[in-house]
Amino acid sequence: MSAELILALNAITGMVIAALTLLVVIIYGFQLRSMNRQILELQRSKISGIHIDLARQAEVTNEFFWQHKVRFAVLADKSMQPEIREETSKEIIALHYQLHLLQTAFRGLSIDDKLNWSGYESWFKSIVYPWICQNPELLPFFTDQILTGRDLFTREFLDWLNKTVEAMKLEEFKGE
Repeated sequence: MSAELILALNAITGMVIAALTLLVVIIYGFQLRSMNRQILELQRSKISGIHIDLARQAEVTNEFFWQHKVRFAVLADKSMQPEIREETSKEIIALHYQLHLLQTAFRGLSIDDKLNWSGYESWFKSIVYPWICQNPELLPFFTDQILTGRDLFTREFLDWLNKTVEAMKLEEFKGE
């Protein structure tokens, strides 16, 4: 073979390799876009699922309170003794509904950073926790069963719950 023919074949081979490389890059780019779209759709689906779960749990919780006429009141004056309630089991169930709703929102943070977590946290601190503390039947259950992990809550959620409760106790102690 002549040197010119070898140079021409090398040039053609180089162009074919370049064209194939370009084709692979284009195909890979389309696949990446498709994968990115699928990932985005999956994330949107998870976010939507969390919001649907939260709405359902809130509805079930509110329905339970309404059907069983659970008294969910926080006493304004901490020196007042709350009444002793006859149906503690209903309140324990109501507490579980509240905490499961809170845990669902907590899990949602890892999927949706726009979730209004501060609203849920504020709700726990200003409504749920004071209600627990003012109820002589619920408080021991909460401290002995829930905070110690003897229930079906995740470790991450319980860590947050314990830290929050400890911080609230410290704030209350400083305020006295």
